[in-house]
Amino acid sequence: MVDAAPLLPGLMLLSAATSASIASYLVLRLRRSTPVPGARSFLLVAVSAAVWCLGVALVLWEPTLGGMAALSTISWLGMTGLAVGWPAFVLEYTRSVDAFRARVLGPLAAVPAATFLGLFVANDLLVHEVHRETVGSLSTLDGTPGPLLVVFVLYTYVVNVGTLALLAQHYREAGDKVRPQTGALLVAGALPFTVSIASLLGVTPFQPVDLTPFVFSVTNVVVLVALFRYELFRLVPVARTTLVEELTDGVLVVAPEGRIVDANPAASALLGTDDLVGRRVDDLRYDIGLDSPTDTTFSVEEADGTRHVEVTVSNIRTPGEGVTGSLVVLHDVTEQREREALLEETNERLDEFASVVSHDLRNPLTISQGYVDLLRERHADPDLEEIADANARMQEIIDDTLRLARLETQALDEEWVSLHAAAVDAWELVETGDATLAVDADASVYADPGRLQTLLENCFRNSVEHGSPDGGTDLTVSVGVLDDGFYVADDGVGVPDAVRDDLFEMGVSTDEDGTGFGLAIVQRTAQDHGWTVELVADDGARFEVRGVDVRS
Repeated sequence: MVDAAPLLPGLMLLSAATSASIASYLVLRLRRSTPVPGARSFLLVAVSAAVWCLGVALVLWEPTLGGMAALSTISWLGMTGLAVGWPAFVLEYTRSVDAFRARVLGPLAAVPAATFLGLFVANDLLVHEVHRETVGSLSTLDGTPGPLLVVFVLYTYVVNVGTLALLAQHYREAGDKVRPQTGALLVAGALPFTVSIASLLGVTPFQPVDLTPFVFSVTNVVVLVALFRYELFRLVPVARTTLVEELTDGVLVVAPEGRIVDANPAASALLGTDDLVGRRVDDLRYDIGLDSPTDTTFSVEEADGTRHVEVTVSNIRTPGEGVTGSLVVLHDVTEQREREALLEETNERLDEFASVVSHDLRNPLTISQGYVDLLRERHADPDLEEIADANARMQEIIDDTLRLARLETQALDEEWVSLHAAAVDAWELVETGDATLAVDADASVYADPGRLQTLLENCFRNSVEHGSPDGGTDLTVSVGVLDDGFYVADDGVGVPDAVRDDLFEMGVSTDEDGTGFGLAIVQRTAQDHGWTVELVADDGARFEVRGVDVRS
């Protein structure tokens, strides 16, 4: 049988060189000031695997027992380093945890650090009865495990089972873009764990040499393939699902020193820069207001117009660590700005219309009314009464039109308003004749005072004008409180069935001389507040306004 043992040191050196090359690449990447989460922990994995493989190769080549014992320290350094690096990398990948913070790194490194320290202060607790063991034509060290080594092995197995569980869980939860990465890492993590168990059971070749460091080099290659094939470190934090990737809002994660460590595609599109990760926010084309206490906005000039982007910045806080960065959300508000501009233009036109109605129509109407009054004093002509009635109707139409125009242009200014006081004030502004107001409303509603009064005025005017055939005699109008609003009711003749369905439509009236604007104004006022108004079947007419904030 051919003795393959002499090939073992060369394979270990080749593995060490492979891991060292990967480590060199990561060092160069880090030196380019691109702080990618996961890079430092994977660097520790690569360096530790290289050191472990180098130590095994040197021990196999060393002829003396003392030299082998001294060189085995290199192997122990790599082994304990891997016990920290691999779980740190998996934590950063699956949980986006910065494993190099003291509260994370401390627990991870406690047992491995104690194990390495035991080499120098309590070697018998680690390995005793150390002796040479032949491996073909070569020799290596072997011995009886001490309690510290047993604790270390159990610790590494428990931690490795935990890392595989985290990777498996993340594989199930990950989106299609992330799952190939996770699958590659799951295989990469399972390989050395399987070989380590096989070595412990004595079923691997070259016993008692542990082939785990060699397999960890294979793991490093698998991770490196994931790095290029599946863009492992370009999806940062590595553990995120496709949610952030698919957001239409841009998202940036900024380190405390102002460097961007993460950006989704939407952020790149809004900022017009593909390679955002690693850049400083001060170097961006636009000021995102990272230090501004309030939301800011910047504009992007494009071929098809101007794009407006609103920026919201919030602190990222880690328990026990305070502020550890900033989360920047970029929201395209171009359509919103265009709607606001259109609304502003519409309001300006309505203001102009109201001005025309108020000035250009009222003035000649006032002159007409004056001459009619003068002629009525001089002549008892019934035709003059018809002209006076026509002028009065024109005045009513103008007043209602102005009310509608103001509803479109005036913003709400809400506060707590006494419903009783608002009803009394509104009643005094309406020609009510002999009608009576009864208010049973000892409560306040959250509303715009002026708009609430307008609503009540129009309800009262509707009751007085349409509720009683004789103009209000013996008519009682009542105002009361509901659990989620209020009502205005009268004991008049009620609303004809023919107009019930269209009662709140513009121009609908039971009076041929009515404008049909009053109840349309009531509904528009209610809708502007987020309320509903409904005609309820009752003796007379009862209008219930609901969805109102009421307090006693």
